[in-house]
Amino acid sequence: MIQRCRNPRNDGYDRYGGRGITFDPRWDKFENFLSDMGERPEGYTLERLHTDRNYWRGNCIWLPAVLQQQNKVSNRLITWRLRTLCLQEWARRLGMSPKTLRKRLNIGWSVEKAFTTPIRGK
Repeated sequence: MIQRCRNPRNDGYDRYGGRGITFDPRWDKFENFLSDMGERPEGYTLERLHTDRNYWRGNCIWLPAVLQQQNKVSNRLITWRLRTLCLQEWARRLGMSPKTLRKRLNIGWSVEKAFTTPIRGK
């Protein structure tokens, strides 16, 4: 977190510090971070609830790594039948690959058609 927010040489800097994401200055001391967030549960990562906001106690939780991947700026959010989920989660729920769903939408299919048209061969 510190490297991504402060070090321009870090691979993730452009997606964090480079776009203005910072962290609570209290967290410069690990003891303060630990006091606010507690120990990291095994298999969990630190997640910001709002990806455009900073790392601070009210915006961070420990989340299983699998779920954390769904809360990325690069994810494509799709609303269908009053529910909004990322493309990967829709694909999982619909029983198709994310690649198939992405391709359908990218070639101009409506969400309804992309979601309800059976996959050839199934």
